[in-house]
Amino acid sequence: MAPLATIARSPAALTLTPRRAWQLTLDNGASLELGRLDTDARLNRFIATYPQVAALQAAKTQVDLRYLSGFTIRNAVSSAPSVMTASTTNKNL
Repeated sequence: MAPLATIARSPAALTLTPRRAWQLTLDNGASLELGRLDTDARLNRFIATYPQVAALQAAKTQVDLRYLSGFTIRNAVSSAPSVMTASTTNKNL
């Protein structure tokens, strides 16, 4: 877990779920779903992206890294996703 030091984070817990997938909890409360395979590559993708995405740095964030070409971010504080409509994003519509 030494690479986490490059983003000033450290592991708080590493869990093997009942489905035999790895879940890593960081010291700020963020939860990373690493899955069963390619965990090193997935963690490295998170570390490479971390400085560029402010949402990753929020406490209690849930990050699902099990996708091949990206990942999802869910803020645990907000239970419902925010929805933007045309009337709120573009007043001319």
